[in-house]
This record gives sequence, structure tokens and C-alpha cells, in this order.
Amino acid sequence: MKITVVFRNIISLVVLNVVAVATVAAQSGGATPDPIPSNAVPIDGGVGFLVAAGVSYGAKKLYAKKR
Repeated sequence: MKITVVFRNIISLVVLNVVAVATVAAQSGGATPDPIPSNAVPIDGGVGFLVAAGVSYGAKKLYAKKR
């Protein structure tokens, strides 16, 4: 009896995956996004790290000043 329960669960998962893939594949592409303007400045990961470091440094200084 244990094997039939496992087999039924496997079949259910396979059917669910097939339905999910078919649903995703049937969706249309939709409208294309606007192109990036030529004057846009890319914010890279390095700038984000610098901003995070500045914020944490400022918070540390404020915390030290209050103590």
C-alpha cells in the first residue's frame, strides 16, 4: 500500500508540472519594454555597495556620538 501512495504522489507532481509548463508556454510575450534612454546612468553593484558603506559608516558615527 505504501508504494501506491508514493506512486500516486509522483504521478500527481508530474501532472501538476506538465500543466504549469503548458500554462507558462501558452502565455504571450506581451508588449516590448521601452528602450533605455541614451542619457540614462547605469547604477552598478559597486555604487550600491558604496552607498551602503556610507550609510553604515554614518550610522556608526551617530551611534558613537550618542554614547
